[in-house]
Amino acid sequence: MKNLISRSQKHLLWKDDVGDCFLILKHAEVFRHSEDTLTLWIWSKKYLLWLRKKGLIFNEWATGDGLYACDAKVENLTQIIAGGTFKRRPHVGGEWVKSMACKLGHDIIPYSTNLKDDSGSRNN
Repeated sequence: MKNLISRSQKHLLWKDDVGDCFLILKHAEVFRHSEDTLTLWIWSKKYLLWLRKKGLIFNEWATGDGLYACDAKVENLTQIIAGGTFKRRPHVGGEWVKSMACKLGHDIIPYSTNLKDDSGSRNN
């Protein structure tokens, strides 16, 4: 994931307890599914409708816990980020991060602000 974003977007980059990298936006989690596909976990119906209207997503499905999942092409990442970015990283120990970790079902750990090669992660 870190190879897909610019240095100015590095505050969006996080990792989970297994070391996988992902982006956290205001309304979605974005991770790399394959070389040319991203998977989004969305908790805002309004954001989902915006992505659908822009034609940025495909393969949509809903979960029983209020999340929506969909796939997107890697080349659409800039537009996806533009639709719901943070100006700076949410507080690591804050309530928002804790609630998102509970909602998404995995730990949300800050990624090092150093964007050098991290060969320990599987989905960079």
